[in-house]
Amino acid sequence: MTNPADTLALVLVGPRVASATTLPDACASIVHEVGALLGASCAVLSSTGKGWQVQASAPPGFSWSPADDAGTTIVPLGAADGVARQLAIVAGDASPSTEPEWLDALERVLTDALALVALRGERQLQRRIDRGTYRFARQLLLKKDGTRLRQLIVEGMAHSVAADMASLALYLPSEDAMVIVATYGYPAVLVDHIRIKPGEGVMGEVFVRQRATCAQALRTPANASRQRRYRGNSYMAVPLLSADGVLGVVSVTEPANDEPFTREHLRTLRGYAVPAALALGREALRDQTADLAHLAAVDALTGVWNRRHFDERLLEEIQRARRDHSDLALLMIDIDDFKALNDAKGHLSGDRVLREVADIMRRSIRSFDVCARYGGEEFAVLMPGATAPIAVQVGERIRRHTESHFATSGRFPANVPTLSVGVSTARPDMTGEALIATADLALAWAKAGGKNVVKQYVDTTARSQVS
Repeated sequence: MTNPADTLALVLVGPRVASATTLPDACASIVHEVGALLGASCAVLSSTGKGWQVQASAPPGFSWSPADDAGTTIVPLGAADGVARQLAIVAGDASPSTEPEWLDALERVLTDALALVALRGERQLQRRIDRGTYRFARQLLLKKDGTRLRQLIVEGMAHSVAADMASLALYLPSEDAMVIVATYGYPAVLVDHIRIKPGEGVMGEVFVRQRATCAQALRTPANASRQRRYRGNSYMAVPLLSADGVLGVVSVTEPANDEPFTREHLRTLRGYAVPAALALGREALRDQTADLAHLAAVDALTGVWNRRHFDERLLEEIQRARRDHSDLALLMIDIDDFKALNDAKGHLSGDRVLREVADIMRRSIRSFDVCARYGGEEFAVLMPGATAPIAVQVGERIRRHTESHFATSGRFPANVPTLSVGVSTARPDMTGEALIATADLALAWAKAGGKNVVKQYVDTTARSQVS
């Protein structure tokens, strides 16, 4: 083997290695170029953390093992992508050059070439991740339904790393556990009953540590292989992080090409986890906002709509009736002698009566009618599209059911709670305030007429009781 005195041949190796598109290709180029230059067998070894494995070798059919140290020159190649590598040059008929200066030059040339390939690959990978996560984020932004959003997350993250199976588990504080809410590659019904405690299994560990993992599962014995759920033994799991902590964990397994997941795959998955966590956080915030809006519109004692919500809906329905030339009716309902009931039975009993009356009204009206607590012991029912006869019929139903309910409850041997109801319908030029005023006037007529009756507003000169 010739000991190259002319460093030009060595210098030319660098650009040829650096022109490779990937690090595996660069390693293959190293063993080819150096082997041809020295006329020796070469192998590029990569660290596994516990030892060294051959990543590329030349000539074809050559294999190297640690037992071949004798007659081998080792040249460190740095750790361009975080993995330490070295070049093993094995003596053939003649010994490879061991001149320190030449070996130092070889190390610098090859290390720089690998660093350049790694840097170029790093930039290309980052561009792919950026493009992918941008498209992914846009898709998530368009999803408003929570179920579809979660399914898109698990499918998109599986596709990003070419995984055949994936799952999304979200943390439920009420259960102090994660629940699998979406799957890819297998039916969700198989795992919807599972609760994953923090620290339990791979997903539980990732949840607690808040760090992604990429690993190989322990191999199943050959005699148990037919019972295995998965084909391969490579998996990844990444946490979905928010400002308030971990929202959940996405895990993927079954690489489509049956090759183990790499650090590049893990980096890609972590990149996709960012918009996924943001989308889930947005969904949670939207749900919380909706819950708060609902609480702000509901009467805390009775569970029906409150006065504020009623006023908003009244304005909307008045405008709708005017625009569409449709009917609109209003029932004003008051519990008769409620103050006397409170004084005799106490406020807790009065609160119970209010809740029971509200429940009777809810069951007696249509799903799109608006039942609200107007104030104190007074309720209002707004009925879009209802004519006066229909409204009177509904008012009578509520009054009758209420009287029957309390009469048979056994709690009121005397002075059974009853209702007085005033009914009014909107005219085309009527305002919401006018509709309330006419229904209130009809309610006053019901009170003056002996209570426990339904009165319909007609006009000031023609008052009639409709029962």
